[in-house]
Parts: sequence; C-alpha cells; structure tokens
Amino acid sequence: MHLKRLDIKAIEFDWIFNKDASQFITALSKWRNIEVFSLDIIKWVILFCWQSFKNYILYFLFLPYLAYFILFIMYATYFNKKKTDDENQSWEYFGIANSLWMILLLPFIFYFAFLEFRQLLLQKNSYYNNFWNLVDMSSIILNSLIILFDLINVEERTIVLLFAWAVLLMWLKLFYFGRIFFVTASGIRMIIDISWDMRYFLLILVFTITGFGNSFMILARNYDTKDMFTGNNYWRSFLYSYRQALGDFDTDAYIETDEYYLYALWFLNTMVTLIIFLNLLIAIMGDTFDRVQEHAENNMLRELAIMMVENEFLFNRSRIFKDAKYIIVAQEEKTSGTKDNWEGKMKYLKNVMDKNVYLQSKSLEKLRNTIQTKTDDKMEQIKLVIETFFTSHLTECNSKYQDLKNHMQGRYRIITIKSWNRPGFKDC
Repeated sequence: MHLKRLDIKAIEFDWIFNKDASQFITALSKWRNIEVFSLDIIKWVILFCWQSFKNYILYFLFLPYLAYFILFIMYATYFNKKKTDDENQSWEYFGIANSLWMILLLPFIFYFAFLEFRQLLLQKNSYYNNFWNLVDMSSIILNSLIILFDLINVEERTIVLLFAWAVLLMWLKLFYFGRIFFVTASGIRMIIDISWDMRYFLLILVFTITGFGNSFMILARNYDTKDMFTGNNYWRSFLYSYRQALGDFDTDAYIETDEYYLYALWFLNTMVTLIIFLNLLIAIMGDTFDRVQEHAENNMLRELAIMMVENEFLFNRSRIFKDAKYIIVAQEEKTSGTKDNWEGKMKYLKNVMDKNVYLQSKSLEKLRNTIQTKTDDKMEQIKLVIETFFTSHLTECNSKYQDLKNHMQGRYRIITIKSWNRPGFKDC
C-alpha cells in the first residue's frame, strides 16, 4: 500500500457558523480585488459553507425547476401548437390534457413566487440589482399571465407572443444553475464577463450601424417602393446596415444612377463594421478570456460566494451549524510551487516574470551590498592611510616646530646678552 503524507489544519472560526457569517460572505462577494480569494483560509471557509448550500440549492431550487421547466416547455411547445393547429374534434380530447397540464404548473408557479417573495423581503432594495432576480420575477409574471389568458380564452396570437418570451426566460434560467457545477461555472463566468466588457464597444457599434443605415435610407429615396432595398423607415435601414456588418453583401438592388455612391458607402460600411469592429471585438474577447483564466479558481470561489448570498433565504445557519466549532482541512501534502490545474497562459507568464524579477532584484541587492561593503572597506583603508600620513607628518612638524622654537628662543637670549655688553649701550 502506497502511503501519502497529509497536511491537516484546524481553523477555529466558530462565528462563521452563525448569522454574522452572511455579512462576511456578502462582503467577499462584493470585493473587487480578486486576489483575496487566493488566501487559503478564505478558500476553505467558502468551500466548507458551499457544501451545505449546494445541497439546499439542488433540492429546493434546481430539481423543482427541472420539473417546472419540462412541464412548461411541453405546455408551450406541444399543447399550445396542438390547440392552434387542431380547432376541430381532435382538440376536444386534447383540451382535458391541456387543462391538466395547467393544473400541474400552478403549484410550481406558486412555489417559485413564494421563494422570490422571501428573497425580496430578505434583500430589500438590493434584490433589484441582481440580473437573475429580474429574470425570475419576469418569468413568473409572464407564465402566470399565459395561464390566466389561456383560461379566459384570450386571442391565441397574444398568447403565442407571450409564450415566445416566456420560453426564452425559462431557458435563460438554466444558465443560472450552470454556476452550481464546477465544470460549467467557469464557462458561465466567461460569458458574463465578456458581455460586461463589450458594453461600451456595443454602444459604439450600434451608433456606427445606425449612421450607415441612415445614409442608406436617404439614398433609397431615388428608388421606387418596390425596388427599395432598405425600406422607408429607420428600423429596416438599421437591419440592412446590420446585415452588411455580418457579411450580407447583396447589392443586386443598386441602380446605375447611384451605383458609385452606394458601392462607396457599402465598401466603407463593410470596412469599418465588419473588418475593424469585429476584429476589435475578437481582441476584447481574447483579453477577457486571458483575465478570467488567469484567476479561474478565484473567480469560481467568488461565484460561489455570490450564489450563497443570493440563496441565503434557503439556509438556516443556526440549525445546520448548531454544534460546529472548527473547520478541519485535510489535504495531500504538496511541494511548494506545484499546481494541479492550468490557470491560463497569462498566469504562467506572470509567474515566470515575477520569478525573474525577484531573482534579478536579489542579484542587484547582493551586488549592491558587495559594492557597498568593498567601498566601505576601501574608504576605511584610505582614511587610515590619510590619518597615519597626517599624524606622522603633524608629529614631525610639531617636533620641528619645537626645535625651531627652542632654537629661536636661545638665539634671542645670546643676541640680547651681546647687545647688553657693548660699550655705549645703556640698559633699557
């Protein structure tokens, strides 16, 4: 049997099990610096709490929604089509099944409406800041209206229009549950981040397409109504310019009188929108992909924190964590610097660059210390030589000065004595 070393840690984090933890998780979900999720203690706390949250989300949200989704899709796609196509005797037998299907859908609508109401009471104004909450509320309202209109026999055309939007919202909700599973969470986060990074680009693109569409609409005034390629309204002109931006190069309707103007405008439109803008969009998507992959694990942890905040109303911490006090983490011991998964080429390059910069900084620091040490030693030697030189010379100069002083004092006395004994001189 092959034995492996384990790294076991115990975290005394008992307050994370009570109601105060919701504020902590909420603060983490709104934290802008994604690097905070790379801390081991943050990672372990989120993963520990997520184990319980995931079960509640699966059993109280995901599985009921799957049943609700299947029932509504069959009601909208199969039964409603049968009702529209067969207005004869065959519908008499289908009418019973249709009514039964509506009865089955009503408990699910009431159940999810109750959950949304609880979430609204808990989150208050912040409820409306979440995109998925707006999707849920819109879906419940639309589905309720469809069943109501079907019961009171509203015009089928109106119900079909509502069905189209209601089904789209039901499918969109599946993306929300894709965030639960690790294999799909990164893809959902990628779509959300790319859509968010594209917001200003899309605004500029819409302005550009609208401008070209306006020009095409004005040039189309020289055409007969039956030959008009854009239509005499802004919406059809916008669609014509939009199709050109996506590669629709149909120019058969251009007449010879304005042919050069139309082709010049067509060429400019395809050059700007199709070549420049769409390649710029690819570059934006590539940058977002690298950024998300660089922090793939941290983004996943933040996504889990966001889902826990969104579904806090399902969870009773006091009951689930009643006897909990410690978080025990046991994992296989690893050498430092190893990685289990690939986190993006930018992450790898960043690690390599950081390592090289660190090594260069250490080398420069070592070189600076060596130069400083040698310089200090050399300065000490020069200082010692200078001090020795000046000390010896000063001593020698001082000795000579004393000798000169003594010599001058002795010579002054002799001169004085000789002058004193000369005839004709008086005592001073």
